[in-house]
Amino acid sequence: MSNSVFLDRTGNGDTAKIQFKTSADALCKLAIYAQDPSRTPTESAPTMIRCSSPNEPRQAFVESISGLRQDTLYYVNIFSWLPSQKEGGATVLRVRETADVPSMVVGDPNGSMKSLMIARLDVPLKAAEIFRHQPTEAFVASTVKTQIMQPMGCHQGLPQLQNNFRHPDPNVAIQNLVTRDFAAANAKSHLEYGNRLQLSYGSVNVGMNRWTLLFQNGGTDVEVPVQPINQLLSVEVESKSIISLENPSLLTPVEVLAIDSSKPLKFSWTVGNTLLDPSYFIVQIGNLNNSGSLYCVFNANTGTAMIEPEMLQKLEDGSLDLQAKLITNQLKVKEGWLITITDWRMGRLTK
Repeated sequence: MSNSVFLDRTGNGDTAKIQFKTSADALCKLAIYAQDPSRTPTESAPTMIRCSSPNEPRQAFVESISGLRQDTLYYVNIFSWLPSQKEGGATVLRVRETADVPSMVVGDPNGSMKSLMIARLDVPLKAAEIFRHQPTEAFVASTVKTQIMQPMGCHQGLPQLQNNFRHPDPNVAIQNLVTRDFAAANAKSHLEYGNRLQLSYGSVNVGMNRWTLLFQNGGTDVEVPVQPINQLLSVEVESKSIISLENPSLLTPVEVLAIDSSKPLKFSWTVGNTLLDPSYFIVQIGNLNNSGSLYCVFNANTGTAMIEPEMLQKLEDGSLDLQAKLITNQLKVKEGWLITITDWRMGRLTK
């Protein structure tokens, strides 16, 4: 699956250039058809183009498209497949061409919002979900910010979070959602929850500091840019020794740290790009359904934190899973979106 896509008209507007990358060396072809079903080419009979150098697998593609009408917008379906695969098993990514894209305004200058779209991107899982929250009456930005705040400090087990934006409205209200840049995919209905959309990414473009959401609302193309993209660059944990937490992987065992519960457990981390408020560094130790676990919330901007001995002594003995999370929130009042991006690392403690 492509992880960044750019589609731009060139020349007099009758040609275009499409640029994209794949997560591994691949072969590809393009299908181009008009968004207006009354115009040609149609979805059932699209214009097919073999990617340049069709027998040479690669990851970076720059392809030219000609014969376009200046007064027509198009879809481009990118078919990509590994050299070891058959063309019929290709992965397909649909790219929707947009005109000058406006912002959807659901908020007023006083910060009052009529509805709220929620986007949650989990970077290590390479997945996102989208849903809509529809309150009984308009609410203000300060209400949203209060609801997403987490209590600082350490708690036994998972604390009760005051967040009313966890309950989706049955009507998602937007159509043809795609995301581009940092993570690119077409949204589909959630497999388990029909009132949500979900996106799965083969890879993410770690060098891209922008995640763009494109969709239609009431027949109008809308763009919501999200930046910066904050990721954990490093996480170190110190007790009897020092370990570095890594990205989760089924192939690589996690680092194990023996802790001395009579001394503080120290954390340090670095983050890419400037953090926006509120941003949290969260440490989870053990099974949060048990009282012998800890859930600790720190200000992510500090870069360091520690868990005091009196809290460590409440942990159950034995081997304990350790997860360190960076959670960032961006509230876009004018467009009516709350975007939460989560990055995390894994390890294990022994007590």
